[in-house]
Amino acid sequence: MNFPHSDSEAWARSKKIAPHWSQSVVESAVEIESNESGGKSYEGNNYPYPIYVSTPKIDDATAYGLTKAVMENYEAIKDSGPGMNGYQLSRQPRKWDFPYHPAAVKYYKEKGVWTADHDTYNDGLLKRQEVLATAWASMDMDLADDAFSKVWQKVRADALDAAGLDVPFRTWE
Repeated sequence: MNFPHSDSEAWARSKKIAPHWSQSVVESAVEIESNESGGKSYEGNNYPYPIYVSTPKIDDATAYGLTKAVMENYEAIKDSGPGMNGYQLSRQPRKWDFPYHPAAVKYYKEKGVWTADHDTYNDGLLKRQEVLATAWASMDMDLADDAFSKVWQKVRADALDAAGLDVPFRTWE
């Protein structure tokens, strides 16, 4: 779907319910020539891919080494699969859904692509995780599946609201 990047109001609304969306020039899609822009590419939405996700327990040396190895060896890996262009340092979003590991941040700072604004954004994501972890710890784990889901939706939304944070997917029924 054509989603012009210049429509800042639409993007702000969409990010409230789909914060994982990123602006993207779509160049590869099924029947791309049939898109509503009429061209072989169009402005739309996507999400960063591929990505590495870990638990907070990953040690600094591994997180730093993996980040550095992937970013600095892009030319060697770029043809190994679809979407590999996402591993270019210039295409790393640095503001997305997940907080970055401190060792990955260290690498990005060394490369001069991490700013104070990125720190602020990342700190907000860490705060969000703390709010959700606290809400999760308050849950009654003995509830049946349907009841658990309904209670969790409310507990989660209430906790995010109380912290002044956005509540995408307020319910998922």
